[in-house]
Amino acid sequence: MFFKSKTNEVFNQQYVDLTTIKTCEIANIGKSYARKEKIIDRLNLNFFPVNSNQPNTVFEFYNADINYQLSGELQSIEKWNTLIKNMLKNKEQA
Repeated sequence: MFFKSKTNEVFNQQYVDLTTIKTCEIANIGKSYARKEKIIDRLNLNFFPVNSNQPNTVFEFYNADINYQLSGELQSIEKWNTLIKNMLKNKEQA
């Protein structure tokens, strides 16, 4: 899986081989307030390898320090997390 993002004028590219991945999870990093409101600071998709000696791979979908307002990133990361988990589940069944 390839991931491409743009920070200011710099393009970042990442790659993860899904055949080496055990699972993936969304990391919704933010602050919670008294009225149960949560302000999202970062949205990451974390990939955990089958081999625990290998490092995790992190795709950053949103960072409040770079983009001040969410623009579909939450829906996008949820969609990709579901698709990838289904692919990984199908890989296990094969």
